[in-house]
Amino acid sequence: MKETKRQLSELNTHPVQLRRVVPVVIQFRSLQEPNPEYPGPNPEQILVSLSHTEYDETRKSMYVILGVGLSRSAAGGTVGPTLPYEFRVEMLGEFTPAAGEIPKERFTEWVGRIAPFILFPYMRALLSEITGRCGFRPFDLPLLVLPTRSVLPAESESAAKEGRPEGAGKDLSKKLKKRSKRWPASPTTKPSAKKAPTRKPSP
Repeated sequence: MKETKRQLSELNTHPVQLRRVVPVVIQFRSLQEPNPEYPGPNPEQILVSLSHTEYDETRKSMYVILGVGLSRSAAGGTVGPTLPYEFRVEMLGEFTPAAGEIPKERFTEWVGRIAPFILFPYMRALLSEITGRCGFRPFDLPLLVLPTRSVLPAESESAAKEGRPEGAGKDLSKKLKKRSKRWPASPTTKPSAKKAPTRKPSP
């Protein structure tokens, strides 16, 4: 295996940075005798919720809360072999622009669309540790496709020219349980309707 080493200062940092991330809600309830050999729940039964604050002019940041939960009611009341436990975990992240002047509108849109996916690995690791410590097989949330959304106009134009996808991961939105705020709608441009030119009859 070939190994390469580089200084962190040599790498490009993202114009938006995660200032801090902390769990704010951890709830777990066993529905069966803990057994590490028992299979985990079906990921299809997991509910994902999210919310975010408005842009804080004083701190120059926004807060995002990502939550995942599993309950008997959400799973259709099934307690048997398909649901060994219930849980509710919420993770808070604070995002701040780190490079140059990012327009407030673009920063807000980026946080609303991309920030939950940035928090997802932290949630995945925490949930795996919680289920393992409670005597069950560590449960790992599935990996998600990260949608691409630039906060810099130049990068956005470059991505469009190179044909990189900008809307991947939309399937997650079907499983979201909306809370106090909706994700900002993606900007769409409707093509203008043009009438076909009419040809004048020749004399």
